[in-house]
Amino acid sequence: MKKSKVIIGIVVFILTLTLINIYVQKSESAIAYNDHTPRMIKTSPSDIMKRIREKKQGIYYFGFPECPWCIELLPVLDESLQNANEKAYVLNTHDKTFTQPLRNELTAFYKQYVHQKRIYVPLVVSINDKHEIKVHLDTVKGHNAKVSRMTKSQRKELRHILDQMVNFKK
Repeated sequence: MKKSKVIIGIVVFILTLTLINIYVQKSESAIAYNDHTPRMIKTSPSDIMKRIREKKQGIYYFGFPECPWCIELLPVLDESLQNANEKAYVLNTHDKTFTQPLRNELTAFYKQYVHQKRIYVPLVVSINDKHEIKVHLDTVKGHNAKVSRMTKSQRKELRHILDQMVNFKK
């Protein structure tokens, strides 16, 4: 009798831990890719690439919905934009309208400004009225979005970086 109570107790304990783990994982993954805020400007990829080619003043975001780093960065970017009363052009790098010639153009931009041979996201580009360009790739150093969400201090660090990007545009 005592053995069966111990076994039942262990089973209940394991089930409880399993349910808690499932709940935590679901709540952590509840954050979704959201580039549909009033601060996100949707226009054609060709228009965005033309603006960048011509070094038109603005803030530009490159990413795609399945990217865990993009999912983490977007709400922080949106908050920075909202606080500065600014907007950003959004380009989904997995959109079917983002054609190979446009992809090649963005790859050339990466080589020049990001010093990468291929496209990685999330990327935030800020161009000021002097046609100077500043880029930020990824979230923050040490953050692996496939493993975990950003900590509060990492979000704060990213917010500081993105605030600087937004202010650079002015």
